[in-house]
Amino acid sequence: MADNFIHSAERMRDSSNILHLNKDFHNSCYMAGYVVECYLKIFMNFSLSIPSSNPRFYGHNINQLSADLYYAATSAASASAYRSYIIDVHTECSNIINTWNPIKRYEDNPNAWDEMMSINFHQEKEKCFDMLTKMTIDNVI
Repeated sequence: MADNFIHSAERMRDSSNILHLNKDFHNSCYMAGYVVECYLKIFMNFSLSIPSSNPRFYGHNINQLSADLYYAATSAASASAYRSYIIDVHTECSNIINTWNPIKRYEDNPNAWDEMMSINFHQEKEKCFDMLTKMTIDNVI
């Protein structure tokens, strides 16, 4: 069965929003990171000369995935059709890129991702989700 990153992003976004509204900020952040991960992995289905076109190769390493995607998007001729859909997550999603790691779900400190961080994560995941919506409307995905 193939991975469906679009539907996964939708589910993770919905869960993150519900958790945030219920003041479960730690888990809201956890789920928000997956939206960014799914956004990045969607580009694996395009011919962008990414070092590994297998999303499972990256696991949850969104930093490496983002770096490889950004390199491919700026250097591969085949990426020109997708460049307008690729956001620089290191700039646009800096909180998630710099602090998200699924291993944090096991931490004893559930306040590691607090309300302010959840607000930031929420805003950042929405940037990726908005781009996924645009890609859907434009029939790119």
